[in-house]
Amino acid sequence: MKHIFQGILFLWFFIGLSGKTQISVTADVVRIDTLEISSASALEKLNDHWFVAGDDAVNVHVLDSNFNLVEKVKVASDKHLLNNRLKKSKKPDLEAAVVVPWGKDRDVLIFGSGSSSKRRKLIRIDFDNNYDFKVEKYSLKKLYKIIRKEANISKDELNIEGAALWDGKLVLLNRHNNQLYTMRFKEFKRYMKDHDHDKPEISVYNFNLPVLDGNQSGFSGCYVITDLGMLVFTATVEQEPDWVNPDEIIGSYIGILDLNELNSATPLCTPVLYHSELFPEKIESIVCTRHDERQLHLVCITDNDNGDSLLLKVILQKHVE
Repeated sequence: MKHIFQGILFLWFFIGLSGKTQISVTADVVRIDTLEISSASALEKLNDHWFVAGDDAVNVHVLDSNFNLVEKVKVASDKHLLNNRLKKSKKPDLEAAVVVPWGKDRDVLIFGSGSSSKRRKLIRIDFDNNYDFKVEKYSLKKLYKIIRKEANISKDELNIEGAALWDGKLVLLNRHNNQLYTMRFKEFKRYMKDHDHDKPEISVYNFNLPVLDGNQSGFSGCYVITDLGMLVFTATVEQEPDWVNPDEIIGSYIGILDLNELNSATPLCTPVLYHSELFPEKIESIVCTRHDERQLHLVCITDNDNGDSLLLKVILQKHVE
């Protein structure tokens, strides 16, 4: 019954219940701020704090509700720093963050992309409001091997860029081929703590995302709006992309998916614009801070692969014709 209700809300919110109603969406950047964080790639909000990870940074930055830095949490060795960034061959490539229940608290999980052996780590940050942080690290090597087998892909075809939690399931997005994976979170957590437990069952879903100027867009981040059963995601476009040495960044899309209908869902996507022009940045992560019947208010971060990062406020607007 809950899923039926969420599905009705999703239809009402973005598609409309009348076949005669024409629905379109636009995504506009309404504010841009600079982040003093290298290569921001994963964003999540827990209580009144924001957690920002950089794919080549040694620290996760904790910001207050006004995006002021309050703490740095060290999650990687600084042995291979070069110009305050980890060398590409050494970076953990932390790309996806999600808040999850863990014990009596809610913790932040940050996933490595899995695109190389150095990038198959999971970081768990146990946080309290007194800024007491505990960091635990887990190997994702075996889990990612299970995913590759179930998805029938090679090591080079795994590049996890988004994570979310919905209906007791962990959701992961693979940028390389625009696949979405789900597994029961309880099974995932048991397996992370002890690989002797039964491996989690993985469900695999394939999606077609937009092509821009002959270049395929790829998943880059996501967030669940629980009461709508909606996954809001970002997808970036690069010219002839290479996951180790990315080429020219063309722009980004924001899209939505009905999580209640993953077997048949078609993503609704729109390019991200700034002053009516395509915003030429790689949006890496997204969080919805507020929504009503016509708008999603979104916070996003960008990474231009040169070490600079931006914090964006974006409005996804529904238009009814």
